[in-house]
Amino acid sequence: MNLLFILGFVLIGTLLLVGVLLLSLLISPKPPKEKAGDKYEPYECGNLPFHDARVQFPTRYYFYLLLFLLFEVEAAFLIPLALVYKKLGLLAAVEGGVFLLILIIAFLFALKEGVLDWLKIEEL
Repeated sequence: MNLLFILGFVLIGTLLLVGVLLLSLLISPKPPKEKAGDKYEPYECGNLPFHDARVQFPTRYYFYLLLFLLFEVEAAFLIPLALVYKKLGLLAAVEGGVFLLILIIAFLFALKEGVLDWLKIEEL
């Protein structure tokens, strides 16, 4: 009984997937006919591109993003630790302190390297 239920579930999911893909092929907008040199240009909703689509971003954006993710994960780890602090006692305080110390060292290193200095002219 369970095997038939799972098989039916997989079959219905597959049919829905194929149906959605076929529907998207039918109703999606078609790009205009290509000219001789237009084969490798991006299609942007019928608008003619006015510059190259491959834009190179400065690396400092990525460093800034990585720092943001680092401190976002810090909050995700410290909030549950604060919620169970009374149950764990001194162990939670020591673990949280070591975790914060490692993050403070990472932040000071990023400051020393100038990752957060947006007024620098040269790239990192």
